[in-house]
Amino acid sequence: MAIPPHITDPMRHYRDLHDHYCARSGFDIAYNMTRENTWKDWLNHCGYAWAKDEISMVVFYLREEIKIQKRNAGSLKFSNMIGKPDFFEEDLGLARKDRRAAASVRSVSKPSDTPKPAPKSTDTLNSFGEEIEAGKEAAKRFADLLKGDS
Repeated sequence: MAIPPHITDPMRHYRDLHDHYCARSGFDIAYNMTRENTWKDWLNHCGYAWAKDEISMVVFYLREEIKIQKRNAGSLKFSNMIGKPDFFEEDLGLARKDRRAAASVRSVSKPSDTPKPAPKSTDTLNSFGEEIEAGKEAAKRFADLLKGDS
C-alpha cells in the first residue's frame, strides 16, 4: 500500500507511533529496523487508518481487562499488540464496543432532573418498611381510637 500524502516523513511517523506505544504500555523497548518494519506492516494492514488514538484505546482496554484478570500482561507486549495486526484489530473492535457500552450506561444512569420529594418529618418507617405516622398528633389519634373501643 502506498503511504498516504498526509504522512510526509514515514520514518518519523513510525518512530512517533513507537514512542507513543512505549509511553502508553509502559514498556521501554528499543526502536530498530525490525520494529520499524513491524510498524510499516501494522499500518499497511489497516490502510494507514490507525494512529495514536487507536493505540491508546487498545492499551486502556487491555489494562482494564488485565485488572479484572480477563487478560494477561502479555497482551500488551509489542509482539502481540503491534506485531500481530489481526490481534490488534480484534482488540480495537472490543475496545470500541466496550467504550460504547460504557457511554450508554453513563447516559442511562444520569441523575434525574426532577427532585424527589423530601420525606415528611412526621413519617417514619416500621420494621416492614411501611410508612407510619409519628408524633403527638398520631399519639392523640391512637389514644382516641383506644378510648372509643373500650
